[in-house]
Order: sequence, then C-alpha cells, then structure tokens
Amino acid sequence: MRAAWSIAASILLSGCVPPVVSMASYVADGATYVVTGKTMSDHGMSAATGHDCSIIRNFKAEGPICLDEIAQRQDPAPVDSGTHRPVLANRDRYITLGSFANLDNANRLARVFAAFASTVTAVDVGGKHYHRVVAGPLTAEEASTVKARLAERST
Repeated sequence: MRAAWSIAASILLSGCVPPVVSMASYVADGATYVVTGKTMSDHGMSAATGHDCSIIRNFKAEGPICLDEIAQRQDPAPVDSGTHRPVLANRDRYITLGSFANLDNANRLARVFAAFASTVTAVDVGGKHYHRVVAGPLTAEEASTVKARLAERST
C-alpha cells in the first residue's frame, strides 16, 4: 500500500516542475544511488531524522524506510588512501650548448648530450651561418645537470 501511494504521489506531483528540472533531479538521484545506495531524498530524510532512511528499501521489502542504526554498504565507494600522485616537473627550460660554424662539430656535441633532447638548428648571425646546439625542454634538475656537464667539458 505504501508503495502504491509513493508511486501515485510521484506521478501526480511530477507536473508541478518543469521537465528539465525533473530530468536533472532523476539524473542526480540515479548518480547518488549508484555511489551511495540512497537517493537524494533518502539523504535528506536521514539528515532530518538522524536515522538511516531509504525509500527503496521499502520497495525491495528489505525492511522499514528508516532504521535506527546506520547501515554499512557491502560495496562502499572507494576512499582516497592518502597517497598522492607526484606532481610532474615542468619541462620549460632550454640551454644553448654551443654554436659552431662546422656542422660536424655541432652534431658531435649534440650526440654527447643526446639524453637531454639536444638538437642542432641552423642560424644566421651577422650574415654568417652557424649551427646551434640546444638541449631541452628540461626540468630544473636536468638543466642543472646539463650546465654542470657543460662546465666540466670546458675545463
């Protein structure tokens, strides 16, 4: 009998709200039910009464609408374990390793720093043609390593 009254009230009162609002309400109820096992109305009743309330429990013949104790779901939603993913380092640094008139020399240096995504680019400076070797994009740590290795090579 309760189920019949609940269904009748839902059908009769559904015309009081614009269809878009009704659809949004149904979607929210469905999503909440999938995650928590209770509808938005169930959560409202639970908050108001301080009990574990679920209208659907009555339809499924699993007991009264409101229980005195809070029920535990058999398949609760996952909870963050407290571990956080590391933040990816910004790769926003480029270092000019050298500029050479001879392409072979530029390629030789690019191979030495190949682990740091070094490339050779042709440039014209003051009417002269050069081959510039650039490493990057690099993280701050990689940039420090490249600078240290470059300094070692020049001594």
